Amino acid sequence: MLTKAIAHVKAVGPDKALADFMVKSGPWVDRDLYVSVYDMTGKTLAHINPRMVGKDNINVQDANGKFPIKERFEIVKAKGKGQQEFAFLNPMTKQIEAKLMYFEKVGDLVLSCGAYKPI
Repeated sequence: MLTKAIAHVKAVGPDKALADFMVKSGPWVDRDLYVSVYDMTGKTLAHINPRMVGKDNINVQDANGKFPIKERFEIVKAKGKGQQEFAFLNPMTKQIEAKLMYFEKVGDLVLSCGAYKPI
C-alpha cells in the first residue's frame, strides 16, 4: 500500500492525494491498513483518525514510552525511508497492539503505512 500511495502522490499531487488518503471507504483504507502522512516537522497531514490531522505529533509517546514519530523522522533524515515497530491503537480492535510501520520521504512529505499484530 505504501508503494501505491507514493505513486498516487506523484500522479495526482500532494493536495489531492492527502484528501484521498482521508476517505475511510476509499482504496487507501483496508481494515486496519491505512496511509498516514506527515510534513517534515511531524505535523500530521492525513490519518484515518481525523483528530490527529493538523496536530504536531512529533512528541507523541506510544504505550511503551517510545516516541515513534520522532524515531521515524530520525530514520527518514538519515536514510530517506525505513521501518519501525511501536504500540498504537488498532482502529479495528480498539486495542493497543504492536504495529510494524513502513515509511518513506516523498518531497516534503513522509508517507507511512503499517500492519498491526496483537501484543
